[in-house]
Amino acid sequence: MNTKRNTFIIILVLISTILLILITAKTPQGTYGDAAWQMKAVQQYLAGQSPSINHVVMPDVKDLSQDSAGWIYWWPPGPQFLVYPLMASGVALGDAVRITVILLIFSGSLGWILWFLSFRLPNWVVITLAIALPWMHSVSTHLFLYSADIITYALAPWVLLAAYHLGEAWVRRQNFSKKILAVSALFGFSMGLLYLFKYSTILVSLGALVYLGCKAFHGKKLKSDLVMISFILAVVFFIIPVISYSLLNNKFGNIMNPVMARLDINSRWENFLFVLANPSLAIADANSMCSYIFLHPEHGLALNFPLLPEVLQGSLLLGFIGLPGGIFLLWLLLRQADSKNREPLALTVFFTVLTAMLATWLFSSEGAAYDARFLASASIAVLPVAIQKGYRSWHNGRVAMRWVLAVMAISYVVIPLMYGVISVIGKVMMTPNYRLGPSHIYDPGFARVDLLGVRDRLLQDFSSDTDIWYFSSPVTALSFSQRAIFRDADFDSLDELKQDKFISSSPLHVHALLLPRFESNGKGQTIRDSFVQAGKWEKTQIDGCNYILWTTTLNNLPNRQ
Repeated sequence: MNTKRNTFIIILVLISTILLILITAKTPQGTYGDAAWQMKAVQQYLAGQSPSINHVVMPDVKDLSQDSAGWIYWWPPGPQFLVYPLMASGVALGDAVRITVILLIFSGSLGWILWFLSFRLPNWVVITLAIALPWMHSVSTHLFLYSADIITYALAPWVLLAAYHLGEAWVRRQNFSKKILAVSALFGFSMGLLYLFKYSTILVSLGALVYLGCKAFHGKKLKSDLVMISFILAVVFFIIPVISYSLLNNKFGNIMNPVMARLDINSRWENFLFVLANPSLAIADANSMCSYIFLHPEHGLALNFPLLPEVLQGSLLLGFIGLPGGIFLLWLLLRQADSKNREPLALTVFFTVLTAMLATWLFSSEGAAYDARFLASASIAVLPVAIQKGYRSWHNGRVAMRWVLAVMAISYVVIPLMYGVISVIGKVMMTPNYRLGPSHIYDPGFARVDLLGVRDRLLQDFSSDTDIWYFSSPVTALSFSQRAIFRDADFDSLDELKQDKFISSSPLHVHALLLPRFESNGKGQTIRDSFVQAGKWEKTQIDGCNYILWTTTLNNLPNRQ
């Protein structure tokens, strides 16, 4: 092991991460809608409005004059756990999220570079990866818009490193003791706890356990009762937190997890397309780059081709873009296996996650989202394996093979990594001088440049005693502490919005913030119609606000029994 080289590489990745943080320091912190629900739960808990950091409180649909607490089962509570200590100490939500993201980027970048250093890669490759990793779009984007995916990036490499060293400890079992048994149990329990932070992260843990199981039961050097007991302990303690939280979900949310909520057979051919294509789109986040180029709602290239076949529209286009790279990656990974280093672990985790995602798609009534991000960590795990084998094929292959290798590497790794750097610089330059509200959350969908001013203007005509809000985005709800109904209406379908029927037993004034485009797609009228006791709606445009304010009074109150 070249200690000086490794130290230099570690310092390099830390410097690159620090540079990224400094460049983005003045940009305000935003969040995706999924995480906003969870952040709202923390806000409400700290304000004494919610029974736990995993309950969201809203006016009860059956009686808007009363509140109802709903358990968040669709996402695990990891994001709440991470920001709660900071928020409880008085740090504003946006600042708490930014600090959390910074720590997670440091953790992931350091962990992944240690993983890469365990492979025999050329110095220039490792140096390039050390510089580029923190800037990769799937990583750096969280300094602008936070999502729980950064948690997987931060934890996955440490799962791999821990699994490898535990397996090696089993190999060196001459001094096998109760300590190894305890370490194996602790490893399994820690892997199971990841389920509480991000559901998809558990797939990496599962892959690590499959690898350890192969070593315990099939390794020629490891046929030992103590080794098998260690593995069984790891599995049992892995299951404990997973089952425990699933039962908690079932108790408070009546659903064990999102997959179980829609369990059914789904044999769509797209399942097989994306299981082949997504690894190449995720390995350096070519998925985000291609989505921006081809599918951006304002300037996507696919919009300029109205006669494009249906099979090449939307996310399917991304699938076909990633398909050549995905097939080539699989071919490369299955060549000339090397069982003497960490390659077996990387491949086991990769194919376990791939199989698990395919099973999720096949046995889900609606099909889980075909997002490449679910395979990001497993794909990054095999990146050094692909580089090793590609490097070997380059030196031993013919000219045609070199051309194929160059095209694949440039298309799916080099250009996406460059896009990550360019996107950071572009976002920093394009982000306006923004006046934040008390939550310190950037919400350009709500206010153009002065969130605090727009918020103050809206609150002038709002009474906490007699009024409630309706927000069409959970992100906007983070800037208000009053009673509010909030939906992700921009992403909810018209049929989903039609399911809402709001009734109140007491007079209430409703203040609804709706996007202008809702008037053309039918969502605006649908939302207003959901308040079945509403009188005449009044429309108001607020300067600097991207929503239209609609207000009404709920009358025709039901007779009290």
